[in-house]
Amino acid sequence: MRLSALLIFFLTSRHVIASPSATDHAPPRHDPAWLIIVIGATAAIGFGVFLLARPRWLARRGRPRPVSPALMFVLLCWHLLVTPALARLALWLIAAGPPGESMTMRQRALQMIAIQAAAAVVVVLWWGLGRLPGEREWTERAARRLDEARGSDAGPRRSVRWWWAVGAAILGLLLAWPIVQLTAEIAAGVQAWFTTQAPAPLAHRTLRELAAEPEIGAWMLALIAVVVLLVPLLEEVVFRGAIQGCLRSLTTSPWPGILLTSLLFGVMHLNVVEPAAVPGLIVFGVALGVVYERTGTLLAPVLMHALFNLGNIVLMLLSASQP
Repeated sequence: MRLSALLIFFLTSRHVIASPSATDHAPPRHDPAWLIIVIGATAAIGFGVFLLARPRWLARRGRPRPVSPALMFVLLCWHLLVTPALARLALWLIAAGPPGESMTMRQRALQMIAIQAAAAVVVVLWWGLGRLPGEREWTERAARRLDEARGSDAGPRRSVRWWWAVGAAILGLLLAWPIVQLTAEIAAGVQAWFTTQAPAPLAHRTLRELAAEPEIGAWMLALIAVVVLLVPLLEEVVFRGAIQGCLRSLTTSPWPGILLTSLLFGVMHLNVVEPAAVPGLIVFGVALGVVYERTGTLLAPVLMHALFNLGNIVLMLLSASQP
């Protein structure tokens, strides 16, 4: 590939939701892609540890919004129970058909739009219920408790401007990508070792559907737009906003909320990804949680998630275009 060194890294590496194929689950040591992944992950881990080791690093800027258990319960119920029911009803009305390999791109795009439209209500609930007197009182009490736990030497919380959040999202993605990739490679190797069956080359169902399309059309672009723009927003409101925000308000340390939310984030993708991709998604969830805790605004993890989805789609399309 006659591209810059940066593009060589992305094109030769296997992205997190695209697991190694059956012929390369145990890459040789002279494989340049494998060496680049290891070197990049080592550098990213070292730099990440350096940043996290700084005193009070996770408590220096914006504060994530504390969320009451009641609001988290409402959002989870909508996301896990109501959304699937509404999505099935919408699919029946538009006659998109059940999921399957025989679906056309139009049907797949309509299916994804219906599902995400039903899930979009969580944003309205997040914004509207968060302004109720009871929820505002909970938020204020939790914020005071967290400030007291931080102590007087942590410095005041400052509002984060949009450009700072954008920079944090980009830096977080650059640090997380090689670590996530290395985790996915190790998980794929473990699966191949114990089951003698390597994961599929493209571990995410949506990537497989896009890769199977012979040409880029309007419905394919619509599906990509939903995956890049809408899915990150809705997932981050539920996971980082509701779950992590609630767990953060119940503990003095950010790490229990970050780790538990990341575990749920990875496990709940089992219906659309190969099992070997879940550990990488958990690691990516940790990165999203750290960025949210650092900035205190959902803009940062939403943008980071959107860039991650876009990057995987671009890599898949570039790989498919290679002879």
